[in-house]
Amino acid sequence: MKNKKISEKQRQRFQLIETLAYWERTLNANILKAFLGLTWNMAIKELSAYKELHPKTFTYNSSKKVFITNTSFRPVYISRDWSVYHDHLIKYAELYNQQLWRANSVEVLPGSLNTVENQVIELLCKAIKRKCSISAKYASMQNPRGLTRIIHPHALAFSGRRWHLRGYSEAHLEFRDFNLSRIKTITLGEASEIDSLSDRDWFDYKTLCLDAHPSLNNLQKKLVLSDYDREKAFKVEIRAAMIKYFIKHHDIATRVEDDPMNHPLWLSNADELSQYLLR
Repeated sequence: MKNKKISEKQRQRFQLIETLAYWERTLNANILKAFLGLTWNMAIKELSAYKELHPKTFTYNSSKKVFITNTSFRPVYISRDWSVYHDHLIKYAELYNQQLWRANSVEVLPGSLNTVENQVIELLCKAIKRKCSISAKYASMQNPRGLTRIIHPHALAFSGRRWHLRGYSEAHLEFRDFNLSRIKTITLGEASEIDSLSDRDWFDYKTLCLDAHPSLNNLQKKLVLSDYDREKAFKVEIRAAMIKYFIKHHDIATRVEDDPMNHPLWLSNADELSQYLLR
């Protein structure tokens, strides 16, 4: 039965069931109904379909009228990584506050305060798909009123705080990042002759060696590493062009003099990655 083929829509519902089963350890039709916007009968049907394929997941508690996740449960459709429940809480924060838990039980800070013009995104999507250049009025701290730039875009990137356009700048003769919020006007140009594969910082991945800040004592170091489910130094692979944003977003120390209370995580190979860091 476990090899039975299921639709993509049902797979997504099974992913939700497993997210709740693994992280919250209880589930019933009323809870599933709230998440999926189904009738009670449809929620029962979905839960029954999952249990038919995976009968060892739950044990029913008749007094509480909920299914309790068995200790032996191992998800099939989701990862056991915290990021799964992290994304789940962000997506359903309002539902938890309004229906499932008490009011004000979940609070999520806005991911970005920046705004981007609708037409800018529309034309950038076309430019990237068609592999053509753009003429954009781009504002910067050096030129706050904006200058017209010819850019050959090939990717969009989220830094954790704002979105950027990655593209070749004819003015600077190199690939650069452009803050989408600062692109004021845009027109499509001709087919681009710039090979995006020559953007080495975008296509090359670098290894970041991460550890607890060397100024911390042993107990503090152990605590910091436990935040990342680690017992010793670890490594992360990141696009070279995104390293500076990753470091800033996670408050990672790149110098010994960086305050370990504000930057408890330490980039131990900062010297070899210095060209990719913001100093």
